Amino acid sequence: MGGSTTQRNVIEVRQLSKIIENPPSRVEILRDITFSVPTGQFLAIMGASGSGKSTLLGLLAGLDTVTSGTVILDGVDITNLREDELARVRGRKIGFVFQSY
Repeated sequence: MGGSTTQRNVIEVRQLSKIIENPPSRVEILRDITFSVPTGQFLAIMGASGSGKSTLLGLLAGLDTVTSGTVILDGVDITNLREDELARVRGRKIGFVFQSY
């Protein structure tokens, strides 16, 4: 039997931006990032120092708040979750290996 199977994304990022404002300065760290990672696939985030890699990972993990856009982890939009809800999602869905401590 044939049929279409829908591939679920483990990560979906839609029009993600992160801006830090400290008047009179405004630093645009990430601008309008959109991508998805299907279940079972891997993603490498690479770039020069200062290009926003750590900021992106912090946003994906719910450790930092987005300026605009959406982060969906395994079907759950974490963008506007309360801290206790974020902690629950992190505990069930995310593993961390920190570069230094």
